[in-house]
Amino acid sequence: MNFLSVFALAVAFSTAPLAVSSTSASQAAPQIEQMSPPKKETRSDREYSTRHAKCISRAKAMKFGVHFIKRTRFINRCMDGKA
Repeated sequence: MNFLSVFALAVAFSTAPLAVSSTSASQAAPQIEQMSPPKKETRSDREYSTRHAKCISRAKAMKFGVHFIKRTRFINRCMDGKA
């Protein structure tokens, strides 16, 4: 057996699993298309946005100026209920 035939066998065996996996991927495609309807806004989403707005207004009242990192840190702590 020369080098070329060994190389051809190696290529043949290495591409065989790719052909099998590509067929299974095509079978999975219809399942991906079946998507659930868009999520409705729940009460927790509204509560989160309300709390976030209150924390932002508190941060504005504190007048952080150019210190946006401190402001962001304050907003995050406020959202956690620690500030």
